[in-house]
Amino acid sequence: MKAETFVGLDVHKSIVVATAVDQWGNRLNQTRFGSSDSELIAYLRRLPGKTRVALEATTVWEHFHDAAVTAGAEVVLSNPYKTRLIAEASLKSDKVDSEALATLLRLRALPQAY
Repeated sequence: MKAETFVGLDVHKSIVVATAVDQWGNRLNQTRFGSSDSELIAYLRRLPGKTRVALEATTVWEHFHDAAVTAGAEVVLSNPYKTRLIAEASLKSDKVDSEALATLLRLRALPQAY
């Protein structure tokens, strides 16, 4: 089986929090970086195997979508309202959000935005 990496991006205007997990759910890394195209592309290109990225369809999603596609990743947009309902957590943080997105994508349970 070819390796797959699932990435959850919690995106903001000036920063991104990313969590990458493998196909078995093991966390490969969790990091924070600036919101420039070059930083996102460099991060995604370092990951092993086929990369699938989940991000919420918020006001800034297009910029991140385009950069991820440039890096060769498959991008899935999530419905922010439905994702929140599924991934409700008592501990709320950007790290928790990015990991929830990666996990929901891996499990094929991510509510998609169309």
